Amino acid sequence: MKVRLIVALACAVAFSAAAGELEVAREALRDGLWAVARTHAERAGGDEGRFVILESYAREERWDELLTQLDAWDADGDGYVYYRALALAETGKGDAADELLRRTAFADAAYAALQARLRARLAMDAGDSAAALKILKETGFGSADDAKLDAARVLEAAGDRKGAEALWREIVAQTNLDARIYVPAAVNLGEEAPLRTAYRLARSADLRRLAALRLGRVLIAAHGWRSHWFRDFGASFDFYRAQGCSVLYIEQRGQGESGGDFIGFGLTE
Repeated sequence: MKVRLIVALACAVAFSAAAGELEVAREALRDGLWAVARTHAERAGGDEGRFVILESYAREERWDELLTQLDAWDADGDGYVYYRALALAETGKGDAADELLRRTAFADAAYAALQARLRARLAMDAGDSAAALKILKETGFGSADDAKLDAARVLEAAGDRKGAEALWREIVAQTNLDARIYVPAAVNLGEEAPLRTAYRLARSADLRRLAALRLGRVLIAAHGWRSHWFRDFGASFDFYRAQGCSVLYIEQRGQGESGGDFIGFGLTE
């Protein structure tokens, strides 16, 4: 009896430790700490731990490492098939990805929806917006906001701007979304209030520039006499970049690497 109790307690402790490692791994994944996520996911083990590892590689866009990891595991299941197809698509093997998705019957509803979205994206990449729209209509656009963003892209390409705008409005009606979803929706919609929210939500310089450009936050920087753009504006380059500004730096005539012998201050150009 004592032996059974000790074994049961040991199993419970091991299960609790694995669950804790998995939670830490998922939290690290949410925070963008890819290496930390993989370390704790490896300790957690199981399919759930492996999917955290695959997702971390996907978010880092380390597709070759993702494929190598899948080959090493040699595991079956909807999740493994989806990540392999995604990596194939991202490494220019769209036909192989589509064939893999077509011949796989996905039993898991979540991965079935992801499979449909990836097939629609592959169709779009091949220039067949009608096929992409058909795939999405057959499976439904879903309630996930990233799925709505994909569907809006397909609708717009198929000529249904009104349908695309309706989905973008559903997305920007929420202000607690991931900026990677909110910003593209706001930029495509093109309305000032969502764009200002997008600029506020954007964390990366690239997303801030995207929102700033749509808002019209564009600067033209013209240097002075006997100077260069980098001499007059080099010190402020990082500042404007961090503020999400799109800046055109002009190299005046006869200055720096520009042709001509004399500066014209725009009068002779």
